[in-house]
Amino acid sequence: MKKLFTLGPQVHGHGTVIFSWQPGESLVATIGEGQRNLVFFDRRGVQVDEVALRSTSKVLQLEWDKDGEILAILQQNEANILLWRHAEKKLEVLEMNTKDPTYLSWSKAGPQLMIGSAKGNLMIYNKRTMKKQTIMGKHTKAITCGSWYVEDNIFAIAAEDRTLTINTEEGESKLDGDEPVRLKAEPYNLLFAMIRNETPNESQRDKVVSLMVGESSLLLCNLRDPHKPTELTFQPKYGTIKSYCWHEEHLVIGFSLGYVVVLSAHRREMQEELASVKYHTNYLEKICSSPAAGKVASAGDDGIKIISAKDWREVKSERIQVRPEARVTQMHWSSDGELLTVCTDGGWIYCYLAKLSALSAVCSNRMAYLTSLREMTVIEGANDQGNKVVVQR
Repeated sequence: MKKLFTLGPQVHGHGTVIFSWQPGESLVATIGEGQRNLVFFDRRGVQVDEVALRSTSKVLQLEWDKDGEILAILQQNEANILLWRHAEKKLEVLEMNTKDPTYLSWSKAGPQLMIGSAKGNLMIYNKRTMKKQTIMGKHTKAITCGSWYVEDNIFAIAAEDRTLTINTEEGESKLDGDEPVRLKAEPYNLLFAMIRNETPNESQRDKVVSLMVGESSLLLCNLRDPHKPTELTFQPKYGTIKSYCWHEEHLVIGFSLGYVVVLSAHRREMQEELASVKYHTNYLEKICSSPAAGKVASAGDDGIKIISAKDWREVKSERIQVRPEARVTQMHWSSDGELLTVCTDGGWIYCYLAKLSALSAVCSNRMAYLTSLREMTVIEGANDQGNKVVVQR
């Protein structure tokens, strides 16, 4: 892993940082707790823009729409959502009818922004028509997590009332009888996934909503029969569930006592653990995966460890050390697997080059090849020692 850039407390202060990469990973927006200014950096860590928010209230969510045109900003105890229009460099207020937003998420396929409120109401904003649609009483308590499914442009949301709903892009329920799925505890970290079903045709997949329920179990709701979910529980020695992700044909779960457990995404094999390894000595905070890189990153008390999805073993040469006094609060792997970005509760953001596309050319007795995002190395082939020239641009 090659470090591309570091952003420290001089930018964000000494509190928790939050960041969000624009689709395509050409621009990253960052802000520290208690800070007013939202700062934008390019892939080299060079500041390219800055905008002052209307208050210093803690930013809970930063999320770009699928086209990278608008950044939605959710702040704690603020009555409305802020929208940063990147091309126009314009910050505008998206007024809420209910004045108490708690969660937001952009569609992965359409122009819709879904916003949940503290009273369980829902608002859908269309960035093309600029129309707002309010659905009252979708839940009875605060909406806290959700996710969109790209192919059908549907979304799932869950709330503090311990219910889960599946909805169309207009906010209409897709569940039979409009009856929500009842949960045993408060939900967290909701994701969509596709898993192999039990038919002989391996190309067929079922849509599944997964979410953490409390701290000790995962719930999988197959959209074929969402009211009969599958609950996954684990050995007490692992501790509580801290984080999880889907990695192609696998479900990867990180636990508080440092364990990472891997399950098959095949329904008939899901109850069996494919791997169970204690990667961290004392605790684990976050995990994230990159199908493009074929790896999983796991952050804990002894740094960030990179795990190969081929055999679920650590790639020790790629281990990353972070400042021991701070805990990792967010990780993101770029869609192409090239960039791994990490932030901590001490005001730091680190960005690493995790994977580099192979790019080379030959002319006469010289060979040029890419060694970094902005660096090319040229080697004189006639000399065994190699007259190496590094070209930067």
